[in-house]
Amino acid sequence: MAFNPAEYAAKLQALISGFNTSSSRALYDNQTMNQAARRSMADMNTQYDRQAPQLVAGYGRSGRNTANVKSGAFAKAMQDFAKDRVDRTGQAQGALDTSNAFYQGDLGERQAQLAADRTTLAQQKAQQIADDAGQIMKYRAGAYA
Repeated sequence: MAFNPAEYAAKLQALISGFNTSSSRALYDNQTMNQAARRSMADMNTQYDRQAPQLVAGYGRSGRNTANVKSGAFAKAMQDFAKDRVDRTGQAQGALDTSNAFYQGDLGERQAQLAADRTTLAQQKAQQIADDAGQIMKYRAGAYA
């Protein structure tokens, strides 16, 4: 079979098209997950912002947090509240970072696979050209006469 540049170009285009399609889909999925995670984190922060005044007011109504009285229970509750907020925000950010790292790793793997597939295709092309050249040399030498 003789080397066909159109066939080679079609195979190369199919490789690139497949890579672009999978990359676009993965990017869209990652952006969608990031958007949802950021929205969730914003909602969580809004909830904490709304709960803080209620927490302080609750201790004020019970007389454990006034201008003259600062109870240990109030201080402990505020520490727990702040720690919980930091912990939950950190967990949400960690999940987002993990998702982004996975996307980057997946993209790297797809890029490496594309490079390997292009190398294989180029080697097949070179082999076909070499085989065709050998056939031409045999024909010129009279091997097919």
